Formats: sequence, structure tokens, C-alpha cells
Amino acid sequence: SEWTIQLPAAGEQKARNWYRLDNLLNDAAGNLIDGWICEEVGVTPWVSPWAWEGYDIIVNINPLEEGMAYFKELTADLGLRAMADRWDKGPLQTRLYDIIGTGPDNKLTASKIKSALEIPARAQSIAQLVIQYESEWRYTAKRMEPLDKVLGHTRTEPILNWIAEKERWKALGFWDEVADKVKLPDGGKVYHLHPLGMIGLFLSEDNDIRWLRVPNGQFTFDVEGNDIEGSIYFSRVAHWPGGASGITIGRGYDLGQRPNPVADLNKIGVEEPLLSWLIGAKGLQGVAARNYLHSASLEIKKSKITRKQQYELFLPIYEIMKNRVIAISEKEKYTERYGRLDWDRTDEKIRDISVDLIYRGDYHNDSREYIQEPISTNNFSRFKEIISDQSKWQGVPSERFRKRKEYLSEQG
Repeated sequence: SEWTIQLPAAGEQKARNWYRLDNLLNDAAGNLIDGWICEEVGVTPWVSPWAWEGYDIIVNINPLEEGMAYFKELTADLGLRAMADRWDKGPLQTRLYDIIGTGPDNKLTASKIKSALEIPARAQSIAQLVIQYESEWRYTAKRMEPLDKVLGHTRTEPILNWIAEKERWKALGFWDEVADKVKLPDGGKVYHLHPLGMIGLFLSEDNDIRWLRVPNGQFTFDVEGNDIEGSIYFSRVAHWPGGASGITIGRGYDLGQRPNPVADLNKIGVEEPLLSWLIGAKGLQGVAARNYLHSASLEIKKSKITRKQQYELFLPIYEIMKNRVIAISEKEKYTERYGRLDWDRTDEKIRDISVDLIYRGDYHNDSREYIQEPISTNNFSRFKEIISDQSKWQGVPSERFRKRKEYLSEQG
């Protein structure tokens, strides 16, 4: 893909992924900029939407009349300067200045906010403000009295529109009537969030990049495909890896081998028409699987599962493969020769590659004649030596062999 560049680890330098971002970031002046950002694998943090990254909680204690005074001062009512200044220096206004800037007149106007919302990075920051303030659904006459003074409303010189507005506000105010019944906060102080901003945060969660990191088996997860759309190794579409493999979706979920794809795929929420098509691939292997994919419609070939769905498919398969390694290692003929495997204390890289061997079908009777001993005895140097000996892995694709060898040679 022209939007992603993947660089493998080299020496002491960790693997890096570069992502192209256009019209998403802006410079200090608010101008949109294009460029590349770098993720150093294993170093750059991955942040879940549940971390609420970028959100600011603001407890705004400035009363309504100060906000009203600020607005009126913008329209040249200079008699309210002191009150307006208190609002201007409050926590909400201060944060908005941080995001938008003050401009030459040091004022925050509706037009400035509108302009800021046209810049993606600033619009995002504004949408991520969480503001604690007294709800307008709670009406009290006491709260309205200071506004009367700001507006110039008196009994002798009433403002009829303001009287009507207060009556409307009072009629809509339900807070005190239901607060005790539904456990609403006393005093009406609640947190206000941007609804669409929050919904957007969680709608994007299923394709968050954090789903490209798995708790176990990261090596196999990475070598079983990539996340670059358009690449022949893009894993979130149906594909056929070749050979005796079946139709595969995600990182190694082979429908030719899985006993119950109906339950597996329904559990993660794969939708139609892809769901039925994948279920139809159950048991197909080799040429039959290849032909099934070739005959698929363009819609099926382009249908993608989410990163989260891919993650959820991988985890149980990894557990099955891991348990198979453990079960084989605990066979009597191996325990008598090498002792009992202590999986939890086995070197992490031995565990990773052992599972990868069985994942690809390389952990068989012949290979176990030389690889089982270093697995069972947790002998990393011997394990690395055998995995790095290409003469022992003639049927393994050269790229898979190279990545296994490099992984065992990485520092740390």
C-alpha cells in the first residue's frame, strides 16, 4: 500500500511501521500538513479508546451570569468588564484558548470557534472536552436572578422576551422532580460530553490498531499476514495460502481444518454475505479451496473482517496449537528421554517458535527427532541452532525460515 511502509528489524534497531497521514494534522498556524509518522514496534504505545486519550475533564465553576457578561462585553457592553474577565480566565475558556488561540483581539468569538471546527485536529480536541457544569434541566429562581441584572431586567423595566424565556426554562426543568428517583446528582452538576465525538471514538474501536497486538503468539500473528490493504498478504480478506491449505481468514484461521466455523464466525460477528460464503468453505483444501476462492464474487473477495474480529479468531486457535505442542511433549516416549516440559518456565521465544512450527505443519515426527529435546529441556542455544539450520527445514518457505531465524537472533 502507498500509505504504509513496513521495515523489518535490523541489528539493534527494532521493526518500524510508517503511516502516511494527509489532511489530518495541522501546524501551529492551523494549516493542514501531510507527512509520515513512525511506529517503532514494541516501543510506540498503542492506546485503546478506553484510555480516553486526548480527553480533558474541565470542572467549570463560573456562574451563568459571567458567561452572559462575556458575551455582552463582546458586543461592546463595557459595563460588565470585571464579570466578563472572570469568565475569560475560567478553566473552560482557558482550555479553548489553548486549542484555538486568542488572535490579535484576545477574544473568543463564535466565528473563531466555527473556524477551529473546520480544522480536523482542533475539532477533535474540542469534541474531546468533558465539562462538568450545572445542567440547564435544573431550574431555580435563585440561579436566574443574577442574569436579570446582567440583562438589565427589573420590575419597573421588564424585558418581556426574557420573562417568556424563563417561563419556558422553568417548564422544561425536570431535574429536582426526578433526581431522587433515578439517582441523579444533587445540584444538577453533571459531565457534558460531545455525543457524536464519543460515539465516533467507540465506532472506530473495532479497527483500532491495538488489535494488531496479541497477548501470546505475536510472532505467528505477524508472519501469518499483514494489515496492508492491496497487499497479497493482507489477512483480513478471504485468501488461500497455497499448498494443502484451505480458505483462510485472519491470521491463520484455516476453514479447511476448523471443525466448527459456524460457531466461531458467528461468535465474532462476521456478517452476510461473507459469513455464509466462509461457512461453505469448511473442509475444502488444496485445489478445491483455490477454485472456491477463484469462483467467489468480487463482493466476497473485497469483504473484510475487522481487526478486532481477526484478533478474536486468532486467540483460540493459538491456544489450540499451544496445547497441542504441550500434549505431544508430554507423550511418554518424550518425557522418558527428555523429562517433563514446564511450559510456563520455557523461554518465550522457544514457546513462540514451537507454536509456529505446529501452526504451519512443521512440528511432525521427523522434525521432533531433533527439535523436541531443546523444547523439553528449555535449551535456547540448541533450539536456535536447529531452527537456524536450513538443511533441517527443506519444506519450509524461505521467508518463514528467515523470519524464524531472525526472531531468535533478536536482542531482548
